[in-house]
Amino acid sequence: EAVELLTNSESEINRIYTIEDEFRNRFIDEYIKPRFDQSKSMDEFISYLDTLDEDEQNVFQTQDAMTALKNVASAHAAAKLSQIQAMPDQTFDYEFYFDPTTAIDPREGFEGPRDNDYRKQAERVQADYAAALANPDAIIEGTEDIDGGITWNQYAYYYGVDLKNKEQFARLHYDAIGKTGIKDENGNPIIFDPAKDVTSVADIKGYIVDTVIPKVSEAKLDLGDASFSQFTTPAEFADHLLEGIDPTENNPEWKEILDQFGLDIETSLDELKEYIID
Repeated sequence: EAVELLTNSESEINRIYTIEDEFRNRFIDEYIKPRFDQSKSMDEFISYLDTLDEDEQNVFQTQDAMTALKNVASAHAAAKLSQIQAMPDQTFDYEFYFDPTTAIDPREGFEGPRDNDYRKQAERVQADYAAALANPDAIIEGTEDIDGGITWNQYAYYYGVDLKNKEQFARLHYDAIGKTGIKDENGNPIIFDPAKDVTSVADIKGYIVDTVIPKVSEAKLDLGDASFSQFTTPAEFADHLLEGIDPTENNPEWKEILDQFGLDIETSLDELKEYIID
């Protein structure tokens, strides 16, 4: 057993060193060499290698893979935040107040911090509504310490509410009970929600699982096993910038690019390309 263990350990060490050798060679050939060959000075070369300091990065700077993936996630997070900020605030939704369990994520394994509270709220509000309709002169549970108890009829008379009107009852219930809360089985307070949050924890979890993670996975597939995103040379950048532009067809984009660089109309396509590269 000892010999087998030592043999396995030696094999594992060799495997690790093989991976490191492969990475070293790829790092030199695919990352260092193209940037060194392109550079006209050591400062330019250093600027191609610096992926952290934004002040020192070259215009053709290459991101490291982790930063690229973080940027994908951040972009989608920012889009979601903008969407949330654009939504109008909700103050009271009587249908939600009666059954806030509609905000619970139905997927297995998801349990939001307020899911149990929402179940308790739905149970209590619906039970109180049934009790108020069946016997409006009955003492409301939890009001026994107030002058011996208050009935739904008394609350309705005080606020001028029709108990049979579900929306009016919901607002009355929130004022009488919901906003002060009830106690759960452990004595912890549960404050009722008058309306669905613009974005709940379940919504955010769902967005992360359904949108952010798949988009990051797609970006990772594009990167493959590379540690850095692809290096763009000035020549490749110039080709991309001039793609589809033909000065012989009096293309309006051609004149725009010449104006952008301050060149005259007689400039040839090759001259413009060399100018951009320089």
